[in-house]
Amino acid sequence: QFYSDLYGIESVTDIYAFIDACFSGENKDREGEYMSEEDRKDAEAGELGRGGGLLSENELSNVILEKVHRLSAVSPNQIAWSYNKFNKHNRFNLNHGMFTTFLLAAMQKNDKTTFLNADENEDNEITINELMTFINRNVSRITGNLQIPSSDSKEKNKTLINLNK
Repeated sequence: QFYSDLYGIESVTDIYAFIDACFSGENKDREGEYMSEEDRKDAEAGELGRGGGLLSENELSNVILEKVHRLSAVSPNQIAWSYNKFNKHNRFNLNHGMFTTFLLAAMQKNDKTTFLNADENEDNEITINELMTFINRNVSRITGNLQIPSSDSKEKNKTLINLNK
């Protein structure tokens, strides 16, 4: 219903939903602990978690995907880890999820250039593809592929940020 409601907003042509929740893919919290004893038993018995990843029962129709671009912290049956889980003594003292940490980093200017970190071709624009490539590369590297962000946007080359205007 949430995505249908977003699709129904008539005053905009594109909506970007950034989903970063500890339960996005599996029934564990950001520290990797099961949310309940029942969840632990289900996992040990081979039952899948919530399946909040993009290929779950929350799969969006092609019509909705024309307007709603969903970018998720996880792939199916994964959990969204906290940045602190892997960097307990980070100099920023961040309490964000990994996805949010690198979403924010993607939109910061690179110290060595005048371009944003995710702007691979240095054209002062960030597309969905450039954003997800930057986030995936960093989140996957730090988590050892325990968390792989995903997107089901149909328009990977859609510009999200344009600094040329």
